[in-house]
Amino acid sequence: MRLFEEYEVKATFFACGMALEQNPPLGREINARGHDVCGHGLRWVEQWHLDRDSEKESIHRAVELIEKMTGRRPLGWFTKSGPSLNTREILAEEGFLYDCDGINDDLPYYTEVKGKPWLVVPYAFDSNDGKYWRGAWSNGEQFFSYLKDSFDMLYKEGATHPKMLSIGLHSRVSGRPGRAMAVARFIEYAKGFPRVWFAGRDEIARWWLERCPPK
Repeated sequence: MRLFEEYEVKATFFACGMALEQNPPLGREINARGHDVCGHGLRWVEQWHLDRDSEKESIHRAVELIEKMTGRRPLGWFTKSGPSLNTREILAEEGFLYDCDGINDDLPYYTEVKGKPWLVVPYAFDSNDGKYWRGAWSNGEQFFSYLKDSFDMLYKEGATHPKMLSIGLHSRVSGRPGRAMAVARFIEYAKGFPRVWFAGRDEIARWWLERCPPK
């Protein structure tokens, strides 16, 4: 939180409703500092194990809790371990704007839900700090190097059309002092280039809907 404040970066927090309920100060702080919040489930379970009614109730309850604890209802959703066949239909019914349940592109895109366009703001696992505990990175220098290479490639491609880089951080991982430095170094590096936008996913979704509407 302090690092984002220092570098004037607004982030998207993927949040489970019950997790925020157990930690009331966190939800208030997310909202007070102007960060975005994205639904990440009611609790830490695989939704695709649930029948449609149970999944709908779970998503609805998550929205209620997240709004209660942060003062802001989530407009986006990211399903733990992937969506079920019913997830996008339920999200549309519950008034969501987009989901992040795609890891197949570097730009938002549209799919269809019941014959209507539906926005996907893709995520990425290769630039996620979870690879520390999976053994892919042993120190912050490796994480920084990968983020820098990812940025450099996308920035070069961005000369002709926009690109989006998703960076996944966990408080229990990159929140550690020796790893937080890698995040700080990357933010400083990327901010050294013109026309780079650090944005929450809600901002990206609205930008895309306004300037690149579905045909």
